[in-house]
Amino acid sequence: VDISDKTSPIVDRELYLEGSYHTSRLVDGTVRSVTHLWSNVNGIRNWVELPESYWSEEGASKLEMWNQTVIETIAHNERIIASLTLDDFAPQMYEAVDSGIFVYPVSSQGCSEFSASSESAGRGFTTVMTLDLFRDDVEMEVDHITSSWAHVYSSQDMLVLAEPANDWWWFWRNSDWDDATNIHSFDISEPGSTEYIASGRVDGTVQDQFSISEYNGVIRVATTEDAWGRWWLDGTENWTGPTNNVFTLDVSECLIPEGCGEDYAAILQQIGHIGDIAEGERIWSARFVGDRAYL
Repeated sequence: VDISDKTSPIVDRELYLEGSYHTSRLVDGTVRSVTHLWSNVNGIRNWVELPESYWSEEGASKLEMWNQTVIETIAHNERIIASLTLDDFAPQMYEAVDSGIFVYPVSSQGCSEFSASSESAGRGFTTVMTLDLFRDDVEMEVDHITSSWAHVYSSQDMLVLAEPANDWWWFWRNSDWDDATNIHSFDISEPGSTEYIASGRVDGTVQDQFSISEYNGVIRVATTEDAWGRWWLDGTENWTGPTNNVFTLDVSECLIPEGCGEDYAAILQQIGHIGDIAEGERIWSARFVGDRAYL
């Protein structure tokens, strides 16, 4: 909105990005707006469709029927996924212009706007829209990474996303689920530019953005491991109560003897860890100040 004439503000430009607004950060005149779009793919089955006869079966035959139905559900979903194009599930951006609505291409020729972590199970995209407000003609870029809804932290030089490694849809068969958080990092040291760096994983979940920090290029994360969402473990031998951690992560160098290769991507490597902090309790607030952490 142009407010140079305080008595008569006018709409200067309108951009529309699919997804829900999450948060934004302003660093050196550059705004980075973070949104999230859950990819709703028509026809995908989120649950097995059991035959009526399943409920009257018992023992091994019932388990066999369950397993067969799961196999059929996976095959059904894979057929739908194989037929998709990027336009079917990626966030779309539009702009209101004098002639109507301009539709931006979903991606560039090489899909350089998109990143995907091998550790993410999220069926959505977190999008960072970068706007350099100091230019005469405000320019923007978008970066997408596959993820669930994430906590967002920003320092002067780095934007960090912390997303649950798994989603909320747990059921009793998921006893092997990892109570973990995926960490995604972006370089924001250059005004008007955002560049994906690397991803990693830590045990436990984070309370909020204050449980994340970056200091001299090292990411620090405070987490709690507990039975969050896994009520069936409470009071069992597989669960002894909550405990807390602080992790430090750094971008790994290429350690492959044969060389990195074109497809190699850096990862966030754990370089330090302290655990078993205040066993039986959980973190309710955290602050990182310089080289010290307060929980």
